[in-house]
Amino acid sequence: MAMPDRAQPDERVKHRKALQLRLEGKTYAEIADELGYADESGAFRAVESILSRVESSGAAQLRKVETLRLEALFHAWWPAAIAGDEKAAGVVLRCHDRLAKLHGLPMPERLVLAQLPFDKEQAAIDITETMAALGYVPPVTPIEEDDPDNPWSNIE
Repeated sequence: MAMPDRAQPDERVKHRKALQLRLEGKTYAEIADELGYADESGAFRAVESILSRVESSGAAQLRKVETLRLEALFHAWWPAAIAGDEKAAGVVLRCHDRLAKLHGLPMPERLVLAQLPFDKEQAAIDITETMAALGYVPPVTPIEEDDPDNPWSNIE
């Protein structure tokens, strides 16, 4: 019996065809229509599944195609961006960002943690209120520390 989470041979062929159509510039909706998926999400999952497999040599090819597309847009809008067109400058910057992400160039964002002041009394109050809200009932009255008649007292 076939495992439902594993692509079967005919399904792999369909996934490869979906990747090929995507490389040709087809939209996911067009791929879905051509290959018989219910909607574009099926076509998207097919392309993603083939790209996530180790056996996919098409991922490098798809990266090259996307690079060429983005570079073509970049170069087409560059003269207008340099001339001061704000819309063109936005397109150029978005192309630049996409290219950088596509090739893994962006530096990870820095995360700076600041230590906030800690108020012990307020923390104790917050914990007590939270526990009470959850239905916690504290044990019987605590033992007085300086009660000399109490055998559990710490006083000698």
